[in-house]
Amino acid sequence: MPPRSRTSNASPKLPWDLPGADLPDSQTDTKKWLAVTDELCKRRFDPSQPLPYDHHRGQTDAQFAGTLNEDVLQEIIGARRLTCSAQLQLSGTITRMFTELDFEEKWLALGEDGQEKYLLLAFKTHESGPAEGFALHGLEKLNCPEVCRDELMKDGGRGYLDLLKTFLLDNNDEQPTQPFLIPSARFDAIIGWVDDENSPNLKAWLSLRRLLRTRYIASFCGIVIAEYKGQRTTKIEFAHEHTKTKEVLAGIKPVVDYVVGESDSKRWVKEQAAHRKEMKLFCDNCLKIEDKKDGKMPICVRCKAIGREVRYCSKECQRAAWKNHKRECGKNFDVNSVFQDVSPLNRGNTIPTRVDIPPAAPGYRRTPDLLRLIGFLNEFTQKDYVIVLPSPDPHGPELESISLDELRGAAIFIIMRNRAMCSGDESALFYVYRVLQNFNTLPGAEAIMQTQLKKEYGQPFGRMLKALENGTSPAPPKVSPQDVDTAICFLKQLGRFQEELEDYVPGTEGKKTVQVGVGPKKDLTVVVQWPEDAMSPLVSVLPLAPGQPKKHPRKGQEPIGPNHSK
Repeated sequence: MPPRSRTSNASPKLPWDLPGADLPDSQTDTKKWLAVTDELCKRRFDPSQPLPYDHHRGQTDAQFAGTLNEDVLQEIIGARRLTCSAQLQLSGTITRMFTELDFEEKWLALGEDGQEKYLLLAFKTHESGPAEGFALHGLEKLNCPEVCRDELMKDGGRGYLDLLKTFLLDNNDEQPTQPFLIPSARFDAIIGWVDDENSPNLKAWLSLRRLLRTRYIASFCGIVIAEYKGQRTTKIEFAHEHTKTKEVLAGIKPVVDYVVGESDSKRWVKEQAAHRKEMKLFCDNCLKIEDKKDGKMPICVRCKAIGREVRYCSKECQRAAWKNHKRECGKNFDVNSVFQDVSPLNRGNTIPTRVDIPPAAPGYRRTPDLLRLIGFLNEFTQKDYVIVLPSPDPHGPELESISLDELRGAAIFIIMRNRAMCSGDESALFYVYRVLQNFNTLPGAEAIMQTQLKKEYGQPFGRMLKALENGTSPAPPKVSPQDVDTAICFLKQLGRFQEELEDYVPGTEGKKTVQVGVGPKKDLTVVVQWPEDAMSPLVSVLPLAPGQPKKHPRKGQEPIGPNHSK
């Protein structure tokens, strides 16, 4: 399996590029191990240096076509599913750490020695046991400059905090169907990835490499949190079956032969065969691990007929999985299957998402506090906003739920709230702020609300507030007829204002120009074209607070990262 000729800037094969390189022991001398691996990683990612050798770069599609048999494809698809599930759980954990436990302030207060203590413990835990999956490309940490000590410790420890925030999803109740990847142009160049790669077999392997890099970083970040909280972690790896190990390893052996040579390849295959026997079989819907004392889990009959094992712990799980499983049930995978949206795992830690919560705009990253607000709104589907009141219990805060009781006001508020959630739009934030000010009936309510909005929207809200203090109001936001129709449809889907919307048909002719003034002094006016078939009696746009429901934490396993559990 000879490679194509490589570009002249590729350096010779180096010992740390191969499995089993001679490094300090990560378990007995973690600090030295970290220093050495950091140095090697920085050398690999130094843009002034030639690209280090990588066995994937320069290969042809045909050279990898034979390795992607049905069993290997199932492994790759499974890795993508598990990564999506782990990233959802990690995002929820990060959100709770920042919003309920003041983790940012407490982490910075630890100082250099305190932070390093948890980082070293996390590396030691992460590196214990065998490498994950088909680890043919050496130590994964050498591909992750993001977890070098100086990166994690920069700005007094904000490097680690910023890295954590990159794993926040748009909505912690929405199962991702594509894994999030941390971009790295240097790593892509090392492995030979190009965005417009048109060789499907090579693209499948390289996409797995990119996935494993991000998964390593995510898992490390989660283990740091676990160490900080004093939780023990156990590494768990999953397999779809134990009966076809030979077939799976036979598919990848040509690549192993090329990378490490035939003699080392035989040793590697033997080690992998033994390791895979220890990997856990699991329910394909809820990830429950098969336990011998409970007997074997039933396997999907149609999938078994084509040699694939997909098991379920109960009839309920099999029925719940069918909506997504039916597209692949009893059908052979092809290489394009590894790029399709994955079927979500049902871990029981999410609730249905609201139809009126938009995704974030490209490039806009939501804060932990904004994700917490979205979680509250997913739970309280009839509410328009939720204010978190001071409480001695960070896990069950007192909440002031806000619901606008007039159709026009509710629709326009949804438009503005969604713009703010989507991109931090300052004009929309001005509107949201002015509406929420009508609820300042509790002692200290203004300060509570401003503090929450600053945490939720960061600099955009800070700039807007400073402009108001200086006597300069943001421009009134504009609202299109399409915006109004969309918001009214949301309200109808949520079952609100049923009487007013009984005859409403979106997009019909007949609009009336309406001015809506909001705020304690009505100093913000928005002009809208309102559909005549959704007209309601003209009343003041003053929302009412229905009370203070008690928020209870959701039950479920506290996630700490990919392939790990408490």
